[in-house]
Amino acid sequence: MRVPKFIIPLLSLFIITGFTQLSAQILEVDRSESSLWIEGHSNVNEFRCTANDYEASVQQNGRIEETDPTELEIGVDIYVESFDCGRSRMNRDLREALKADTHRAIQFRYLSTIDMRYNEDSDTFSLLVEGILTVAGTEKNIVFEMTGELTNENIIKAYGQTPLEMSDFNIEPPVAMLGLVRVRDRLTVHFNLLAKYRDL
Repeated sequence: MRVPKFIIPLLSLFIITGFTQLSAQILEVDRSESSLWIEGHSNVNEFRCTANDYEASVQQNGRIEETDPTELEIGVDIYVESFDCGRSRMNRDLREALKADTHRAIQFRYLSTIDMRYNEDSDTFSLLVEGILTVAGTEKNIVFEMTGELTNENIIKAYGQTPLEMSDFNIEPPVAMLGLVRVRDRLTVHFNLLAKYRDL
């Protein structure tokens, strides 16, 4: 199957959860069918924090289908204040750990698609994506795997997960109840996103 080259950055950066203008069409994320969340563990329980506010940008010269994917500037901002962990105290601890007062967003900037393969049996794309992730003001290059689907001419899906160590971003894992509850260093970022094209 021949893959149009403009599909590569769209699938690779399906974390681009805002909109991308494509000639006379626009690609919009369906928030009711999409989700982005963090999972982690403490010494006493597991937790999940869902992001409710995120947006993206795509910049290119000329028509996107004529643009080399490596020349596209694609990024996403996930607003720290929007994370909901199900408990107000946990929300406060997460925002404090992520330094929300001085760094209001987690930022991802796309660098390249290292590899992309088409699975004919499942009609999906497997991608290995590289980018720069900025958390609490600290930048780090990351590589992660994701799966993309072109379900029909108007719908694109992408889903995957990647583990992160808070200490890699100079973040001190939260501690509660005078040190009795300690969050473990490793978190896992999950995304399950769906977008549709519509005419302008």
